Amino acid sequence: MRKPGAVAVLYTLLSLVGLASSFTPVGHGPSAKGPSILKAMTTSEEIIPREILFGNPKYASPMLSPDGTYLAYLAPNDEDVLNVFVRHVSDAEEKEAWMVTSDKSRGIRRAFWGQDSRTIMYLQDFEGDENFHLWAVDATVEGAEARDLTPGDGVKAQNIISNKRFPDEILVSTNQ
Repeated sequence: MRKPGAVAVLYTLLSLVGLASSFTPVGHGPSAKGPSILKAMTTSEEIIPREILFGNPKYASPMLSPDGTYLAYLAPNDEDVLNVFVRHVSDAEEKEAWMVTSDKSRGIRRAFWGQDSRTIMYLQDFEGDENFHLWAVDATVEGAEARDLTPGDGVKAQNIISNKRFPDEILVSTNQ
């Protein structure tokens, strides 16, 4: 006796939860005992605009500080470049947020809180060379200057690890 294929099992599960009508079996496997290809049915012929698919989000990657006082998130600045913004959790208005990074070209894609609940660290690509430096900035002070924690030409930082038992230390892997 041949076991049913993964697609047949998936189709059966979709049937059990009432979602099989969203898919149409369009082919059979070697045994012809169930669908091996499912075609998703769409409800609209409308094309999703390119800006929606590939543009910057309004907000992304929300991060609560370790002590729960601040909320940081990625958002586009006035030039539509992703930067890190911070606000007090108690503030309900978005206009109370301040920008703590000042990237003007590539955008920040990854940021995280330091264990002290004051420092935000982020990786920043330099002009598209794919060598991401690790930067740190005091997120509690508007306009604070960021420090490059991995200076040098061709340095690429990755695999950053922090531990609440060692709040003043981080482990960073580099290519140097």
